[in-house]
Order: sequence, then C-alpha cells, then structure tokens
Amino acid sequence: MECNKDKATRAKELIEKKFIAKDINGAKKFALKVQNLYVSLDGIPQMIATLNVYISAENSPESSLEEAKRWPSNANATTS
Repeated sequence: MECNKDKATRAKELIEKKFIAKDINGAKKFALKVQNLYVSLDGIPQMIATLNVYISAENSPESSLEEAKRWPSNANATTS
C-alpha cells in the first residue's frame, strides 16, 4: 500500500505540472488514475472538481463576458 501512496504522490506532482502547462485534459486523466491508485490521497477529489470546472469553461460556446458585451447593442434594437 505504501508503494501505491508513493506512486500516487509522484503522479499528483505530474497533475500539477500538467495543470500549470494548461494540459487540463491530461491533468484530469492522471487525477482519475491517482484516485484509483490511492483513494485517500489528500486533495485529489478537489483537483478533479477544479479540473472539471476548467474543462466545462473550455467547452462552453461563449463566455458570459462576451455575452455581456453584446447585450447593450441587442437592447437598443428596434422591433417592427
């Protein structure tokens, strides 16, 4: 079991490096492996949740900021 903890700890460092390098999908892949390898490693569920948020943001069609920029011009449109 201690061997798994050591491997999981090293993999957690790789997750952090991938996250910093903006390889979000790669980081999530490693995080899921770490979770299976050593369930009780601190911070892994939070990392996975954070990575899911980043993935969702990447997959959203538009950011809310872009929508907000268009809103005033849409509000001034006249209807016939």
